Amino acid sequence: LSGKNVLDGIVDTGFDPHHPDLLDASGNTRAAWVIDFSKSPRGVHPELEEEYGCTAEGAQCAIYTGADVDQLLASGPPLAPRDPYGHGTHVTSLAVGDGSFNDPPSYVGPAPEATLIVARVTRSDGGAIYDAGILTATRFVFDRAEELGLPVVVNLSLGSDFGAHDGSSALERGLAGFVGPTHPGRVLVVAAGNSGGVYQGIAAGYPEPLGIHTEVHVPRESSVRVPLLSPPT
Repeated sequence: LSGKNVLDGIVDTGFDPHHPDLLDASGNTRAAWVIDFSKSPRGVHPELEEEYGCTAEGAQCAIYTGADVDQLLASGPPLAPRDPYGHGTHVTSLAVGDGSFNDPPSYVGPAPEATLIVARVTRSDGGAIYDAGILTATRFVFDRAEELGLPVVVNLSLGSDFGAHDGSSALERGLAGFVGPTHPGRVLVVAAGNSGGVYQGIAAGYPEPLGIHTEVHVPRESSVRVPLLSPPT
C-alpha cells in the first residue's frame, strides 16, 4: 500500500528532480527512467532514442536513466530534466511525495515508496503537447515497467475540451490499447478535463453548475451511488 515495488508513471510537464519529496533516503532520484520531449537526443541511449522517435526528422526527445539524472544533478542542475511549469511536480508529489520537504514529514502522498518513470510531454515550442507525444510517452512507461517486471500506474493529469470524450478518438483508443485483461499489472488514470462547471439547467434536484468534475465521500465499509448527468444531444 506504500507503493514499494510499484512504478508510478507521470506523463505531464516533467518533474523537479532535486525536490526532497522525490528523492530516496540516500539523496538519489526516485526516477528509474525519464523521457523529455523538450530536449534534443543525448546519444547516451541511442537504441531507445531511435525506438521512441527521438531522432526522427521534425521530432526530438531525450532519455535518461535514474543514474543519468543523479550524475547531471551533481554536475550542474541546469543540465538535468526540469519542470518549468510546475504542474508535473505538483502531480508527482500528490501521488508519491514522502513529505521530506518538511520536518517532521508532512503532506505525504499515498505511495511514498513508489519508483517513478517520468515523461515530460511539453515541447520546447511554447509548451505544446501533442497526442502523439502522449501516446509515445505512455508506451515508454509501460515498456520500461515490463522490462523491470513491476506493476505500474500511469497518471495522465492532462485534459482537453476537444474531441468526443466517449472513447472514440484516436488518442482514447490508443490509450485504451495499453491496458485491459491482456495487460495485467497496468493501470491508467486519465483526467476528465478542467471544465468543472459548464452546464446548467439540464436536471432538476441536483446542485449546479454541472460539469466534468465531481467529488464524493465514500466512508469505509460502505458504498455510494454517484449520478452521472450529461446534457441532451
